[in-house]
Amino acid sequence: MRPITMISFRCRCGADSAPPSRASHSWAHVAGLGDFITLVWHASEAGARLAARIGASAGQNVDMPRSQPAVGARHWVSLGDHFAADADAPFWVLYETPEIFYMGFDEPEARLSDLALLQCRIEGFDRTRDAAGVAVATVEAALQVDDLLALTPHRDPVAAGLWGAFQGARNAQVIRQGALLYFEARDDGWGGWALTRHADGVADLLMLADYGNHDSHVWAGRLRIYEGGAWCVERSPDELAAAIEGNGGEDRPGGS
Repeated sequence: MRPITMISFRCRCGADSAPPSRASHSWAHVAGLGDFITLVWHASEAGARLAARIGASAGQNVDMPRSQPAVGARHWVSLGDHFAADADAPFWVLYETPEIFYMGFDEPEARLSDLALLQCRIEGFDRTRDAAGVAVATVEAALQVDDLLALTPHRDPVAAGLWGAFQGARNAQVIRQGALLYFEARDDGWGGWALTRHADGVADLLMLADYGNHDSHVWAGRLRIYEGGAWCVERSPDELAAAIEGNGGEDRPGGS
């Protein structure tokens, strides 16, 4: 039997998920898997196998550790839709606390500053069904929001144009927590979210994610998107957030 070199799950339509890449995101420090059900952490093998069997979105049955796995820690994980990684190489994946996983950002305990990316390596992969499996993951590195803010801002008007998807997207929503602003939008089959920081007239894009039927990827770094006026975007994250909030949580281009 040939060894497994790539772990991924095939959609019913026959398409495979693809691993993330920094190729089209030169500003990003890392590229990772970005869906909350792509890789879920568990406190036990039993919890991981249960989640893989019934689906991780059945939150009450997910045996999640109460805190972020530490560098060097080994945990059972369940793998599902959109997972794609080299079986023998480390990869990055979005980490969400149990509060974010269960409640989104609607509760005070769910903090944007707790979003992180973890670099992992998995072993002992066991495919439990066509679109799910379990494994043991070791955390090799972590990137917190504060680590991204410590990076030197990347200045590239072309890269900053990626933010433009949120400038005109319909059905946009925003969450404010201090200087951090989280945007999520869907438009014509596209879905994505962004984490920005806006303070003292300067705004940086820290995380950018997009998702579809087969892939869910996130890029993280520190991209300067607004500075001392407009620089390269039509309106700052703060101005866009105000427009969305003033329109009942949704921003419709051209609307009032």
